Amino acid sequence: YSETGGNPPEEKVYGLTKGILSKKGVKGLFVAHNITNNTQIDVMARGIVKALQEMGIDPKTFPVVVREAGVNDAEGKAIFEAAGITYFGEEVTIEQAAKKMIERMKEVYSCPS
Repeated sequence: YSETGGNPPEEKVYGLTKGILSKKGVKGLFVAHNITNNTQIDVMARGIVKALQEMGIDPKTFPVVVREAGVNDAEGKAIFEAAGITYFGEEVTIEQAAKKMIERMKEVYSCPS
């Protein structure tokens, strides 16, 4: 768990993402805010994608699901999707996005239902 409120710059999002992903035992990344907010989703997307790419993490083999809504969310969605990351906007609840994360974890790690 990590909190990124306050509209952090891309470099902070990048550093935070690298920090989380470098922890032993992390097997996926679920990014979500609970309400529509003023977070710049494109900035979040660039920081997260940069960290994933630098660390050689492929969203096809490492579950990454994002549920965000905020400023520049169309641009953020495009960045996430271009990187192969599952993205949901405010039309999907956090609960629905979390269920998708569980599905992705089961797909990647062949966990029984």
